[in-house]
Amino acid sequence: MQVVPRKARREALRAYLLVASVAAVTIDLAAIYAGMIFDLPDTVFDSTPFRMAAIAVIATAIVVVRLRCGMAFRSALGSGYAFARDDHDRAIVVKTRCPDRNLVCFYARLSGRQAVLG
Repeated sequence: MQVVPRKARREALRAYLLVASVAAVTIDLAAIYAGMIFDLPDTVFDSTPFRMAAIAVIATAIVVVRLRCGMAFRSALGSGYAFARDDHDRAIVVKTRCPDRNLVCFYARLSGRQAVLG
């Protein structure tokens, strides 16, 4: 097992927090629209089941994004659009013409690596 440097761990945590934040904003917007359309009382959104459902949706979003980015990375590796360097910085080199370049770069951030365009 490799030791991940602090800076890489911090960047990975920021990437996961970004995914969680986007999921939370989506939940907030859905709750606002559901409250307006179905005339739900505010107590529904303060209940424990709603909070548990929100946590489950956020966790699911994180897992789905991680899996999708991982699929894009493996596809880019297989097609020659990306490769992982094994030197001290453990960077992932992504070619600029890679069709899933953004997902591969985000996968690098999620795994605590640096994405290098090349």
